[in-house]
Amino acid sequence: MGVSGKVLGAVASFVTRGGRKNLIFASINLLKNFSQFKSNTIMAILKVLEILSDSATSWEDAAKKGITKTSESVRNIRSAHVQNQSVTVKDGKVQMFRVNMKISFEVEG
Repeated sequence: MGVSGKVLGAVASFVTRGGRKNLIFASINLLKNFSQFKSNTIMAILKVLEILSDSATSWEDAAKKGITKTSESVRNIRSAHVQNQSVTVKDGKVQMFRVNMKISFEVEG
């Protein structure tokens, strides 16, 4: 069990044993343990790219193509957030599905 699991377990046991007074002590202990956990944790640095990708098939395919293309030049992609979806129309028919995405990746170093 990690530090956060121990801390949550401690909070649960304090709360079940005696009400408000013990809840205050549990909160203090939670803050102490969190500061120790935080100081021992290595933090990652992430960068965010904003891309526009399109597909003749679907928005899902446009997102997959965007991530695939980005991964050719960027390593350690962690997540993608689709911000906007749109289509281009020609002669009254959907021509292309487009997605505007933010792609997060971890910086090595």
